[in-house]
Amino acid sequence: MNPMEQLVRLQEWTVEERRRRLNEVEALADRLRRDLAALDTTLEQEAKAAETSLEARRAFPSYAAVMKQRRERLLASVREVEKEIAKTQEELTAAYQDMKKTEITVANRKARRRRDVDRREQAVSDEIGANIVRRRGE
Repeated sequence: MNPMEQLVRLQEWTVEERRRRLNEVEALADRLRRDLAALDTTLEQEAKAAETSLEARRAFPSYAAVMKQRRERLLASVREVEKEIAKTQEELTAAYQDMKKTEITVANRKARRRRDVDRREQAVSDEIGANIVRRRGE
């Protein structure tokens, strides 16, 4: 395997690593969004429960404040993960473009070598044919 083919393999590996990383980060974002939805659902349920009980009504404002802080932290985490997703997508795109450029270069080099070999073979065949014609004429 020549160095350019090794470079293509390395770049393929890099693209796969970027894809795996993107999948991981997207899974994390999904999990955070589910946690956020669950928090909202729980808060709604607790608010309904607070309507029916005097003790729950007294405790609910403190509970709601804590849940609001937790929700804000989750939202901040989601925003950070979304930034990471965008960054990882850019890295994946760049790695993929580099890989494709190298693959095209390798393909062009192989095609050029093939044309050179074909040209040399044709030159040998032409010379053999010319020698045969010359011998017949003698």
